[in-house]
Amino acid sequence: MKNGHISKTIRTKKGQSSMEMLTTVGIFIAFLVPVALLAFSVVNLNRQDISKYAAESMVKQIASESNNIYAQGYSTVSNIGASSIIYINIPGGVKSIEFVNNSVVAHLNIGGSPYDAVAYTNAPFSGDIKPIKDKQGILPIRVFATLDDKQNTVIQIEEVGGNNE
Repeated sequence: MKNGHISKTIRTKKGQSSMEMLTTVGIFIAFLVPVALLAFSVVNLNRQDISKYAAESMVKQIASESNNIYAQGYSTVSNIGASSIIYINIPGGVKSIEFVNNSVVAHLNIGGSPYDAVAYTNAPFSGDIKPIKDKQGILPIRVFATLDDKQNTVIQIEEVGGNNE
């Protein structure tokens, strides 16, 4: 009888140990899931902020170079305007970059919401600049001074090595 009693006690202890282990693992998972979800949401928000900051930096870079080229102007004597090539980094989420009046506007779609990064310039843009659409990564663009119909200096922008269609 002693042997039967001992084996019954051991089986009961094994069952109790299994239940304790399952309970411990369950509690651990119950705490881990919300923490993991919170971490993923914070990472996603940071990624969205990075895209916004990168787009704002990009439009400021274009606006700054446009101001520099505008200050150098267009020479009517030699029929040559100031010109430079800059490399812009277009972040993910940018749908298009437009040049309207005295502003550079990058249209983004971040987290399902539209966002516009805008930088203003002293330089008026030519009215016939095609928007840069559906591009990502490093893109060389040429910023140059030209004359409009009234012989005023305006800024023109075009992709280098592409036809920007």
